[in-house]
Amino acid sequence: MKALFREVNYQLSKLLAEIEDGDIGLPEIQRPFVWSRTKVRDLFDSMYRGFPVGYFLFWENPAVPTGTRQIGTNDKQQVARRLIVDGQQRLTSLYSVIRNRPVVDNEYRQMHLAIAFRPRDQRFAVPDAAIQQDPEYISDVSQLWSGPKSRHRFQTEFIERLRANRGVSHDEEDRIIEAIDRLYDLRDYPFTALELSANATEEEVADIFVRINSEGVELKQADFILTLMSVHWDAGRRELEAFCRAAKFPSTDKRTPYNHFIEPSPDELLRVTVGLGLRRARLQAVYSVLRGKDAETGKLSEEARLRQFEVLREAQNFALDLDNWHDFLGALRLAGYRSRSMVTSRFTIVFSYVTFLVGRRDFGLSAHELRPVIARWFFMCTITGRYTGSSESRMEQDLRRFAEAKTGAEFIGVLDAVIATQLTNDFWEVALPDLLSTSAGYSPSLFAYHAALVLLDADVLFAPLKVAEVLDPASGYKGAADRYQLFRRKYLESEGIKTVSRQNQLANYAMLQWPGKKPTHESPVEYFPKLWETYVPAEQRDRTRFLHALPEGWEQLGYDEFLERRRKHIATVIKTAFDKLRTGTAAVPGTVNKPVWTGPSVKDLLLTEESAEVEFKQTGVGKHAQSGKSHYPSDAVTKSVAAFLNSSSGGTLGIGISDDKKIVGLDTDFQVSGMDIDKYVNAITSGLMSACGDSPITLHVRARAEQTDGKWVVLIDVHPSSKPVFTRTSKSEEVFFVRANNTTRQLSIAQAHDYITTRWPS
Repeated sequence: MKALFREVNYQLSKLLAEIEDGDIGLPEIQRPFVWSRTKVRDLFDSMYRGFPVGYFLFWENPAVPTGTRQIGTNDKQQVARRLIVDGQQRLTSLYSVIRNRPVVDNEYRQMHLAIAFRPRDQRFAVPDAAIQQDPEYISDVSQLWSGPKSRHRFQTEFIERLRANRGVSHDEEDRIIEAIDRLYDLRDYPFTALELSANATEEEVADIFVRINSEGVELKQADFILTLMSVHWDAGRRELEAFCRAAKFPSTDKRTPYNHFIEPSPDELLRVTVGLGLRRARLQAVYSVLRGKDAETGKLSEEARLRQFEVLREAQNFALDLDNWHDFLGALRLAGYRSRSMVTSRFTIVFSYVTFLVGRRDFGLSAHELRPVIARWFFMCTITGRYTGSSESRMEQDLRRFAEAKTGAEFIGVLDAVIATQLTNDFWEVALPDLLSTSAGYSPSLFAYHAALVLLDADVLFAPLKVAEVLDPASGYKGAADRYQLFRRKYLESEGIKTVSRQNQLANYAMLQWPGKKPTHESPVEYFPKLWETYVPAEQRDRTRFLHALPEGWEQLGYDEFLERRRKHIATVIKTAFDKLRTGTAAVPGTVNKPVWTGPSVKDLLLTEESAEVEFKQTGVGKHAQSGKSHYPSDAVTKSVAAFLNSSSGGTLGIGISDDKKIVGLDTDFQVSGMDIDKYVNAITSGLMSACGDSPITLHVRARAEQTDGKWVVLIDVHPSSKPVFTRTSKSEEVFFVRANNTTRQLSIAQAHDYITTRWPS
């Protein structure tokens, strides 16, 4: 059998030159670098001592003829003739240090790979403050190869600096110069590269690629595809990485992908792009497609390669659109989830985003139409573990199901049909209670229960505080309440129940805030009745007992019977919350069931006048006081919403309605912004979140669009906030607004203090 590779010998200087010339495709050095500085130090130390440091594995790139250039790059760099299959971290280290080029770490912070060297004993080190000041050290060896001085001048100045601090004999000077010469000559260090033949199939190279585990850096199928992108469409890979970098940090002056659910990695976004554009979940099947292989002849085609990358480009642009991204994340919030700590599978987020994008792009559904069904889909996928285990196979099946739909309504029908087959009565009554029989603190069923408490607007047990606020990382209430055992650990130990797994059963925990000293040794019958009578108002007890899944008389039950009964109660609460997602109402005892977020129609508003609870605005677009740029919403809209939040009754704001109650519509706003109605509503909502904070807006505000006589109006329904809301405008920071009859007023610090004390008495 003919070997798939040939052996080629290089000097390091030749390798670096071929990287600079573009012959060897080293991915962009601004890509996250995962090696530690100590590994880089050890690499140079081993080379200096003449030790072998491993081979490189390249792949001759047969995709296109010589001279073919990358897609979408401004500099039109020539496509590399050899791709790096193994050795990227070593080559990046060598290139960075010897060519004095910075790298970025996993947090996308730029760093210089400085390595120090002490010629006296030929010791390499990672420089610290002491080493940088120590004349015995070359604090940064990069200066030897890439600095402005010649080697001779470098050596002379090093000796002079050393002599200024201590005596240096002629013999020692010779040894130091010899050590520096030997260090300099590392640029001629010999390497062996195994070059895979251009005739090797994608599957063979991919198999080699994913089997290699070089220096503990695991290589995955997605890495292989990202390597192909680096060669043929590096701009596309840069876009993925820029999006991922922006998702790590919040911004105060512009919209970014930042969110509380996921900091996506490039390979996760690649899965989204491939799923949307190529309708594939298995990345292994994508290799040949992206290299332009004809399915019938097996030959590579430049035309086919360009065509497939164009499909990928269009899909990626759609996937990285911030409106689509945040619309999808809004569906997760609609499902009751508040942060990444409530989601056990990142694949569930990734593949649910693919599902959202398919509905949005391929079936023309608006974000408003998609959010409810995606919320149901995500809830189902999370609680059933749909995308854990054989996630790629399951997503392939789902993509085939989606292809059966012809219209948006049919697409929604397909999703709901799958949901119905998964969330059956047997699931709710048998499977879910069994899933709740666990001591795992990181469980999909636990987080589904927490999401249910959010959906059903539950208070924390024993405190006038919403579970939604406790779970929302943007609310500022983190740590105000937590999960605590109902049967306390020391009491269980006194009853002979000493294993942690039995004590920590999920059903033994409730979301609560202890009003005073926590019980420790007491049984439930000793501590619970008094707390219940004191801190749970009589009119709320049926509702509280239901939401916190407390069986009647639970405090008198044996531990095992309590667990069994409470698991069933928790399952009922989760089902009730899902029914609310499905129908808009929830059968919670002690609760008046009504549709979520009822609000007046445009017709209803026009029958009223502006008041403490009603406000009209002709436009939602404002001009920044200094830059003159448009911003969304206008300060007038922000002030009105903030004032409604701070009132005791809330209100509704109509945008696109003049003060004299004429419907002027939003055509002018659309022309100024270049947005359609969906993007306009999203921009208004995002702007309000930036001005007032995420938590007040997501918990208490809903923006909706209504068309009357062919003209669009946006209605913003505002529920009163559970805490004071200070607001940022284009002119001011941290201001406080209230409603006074039909006007919005800004209060001074003293006035705000008096108002807050009265409105939210502690």
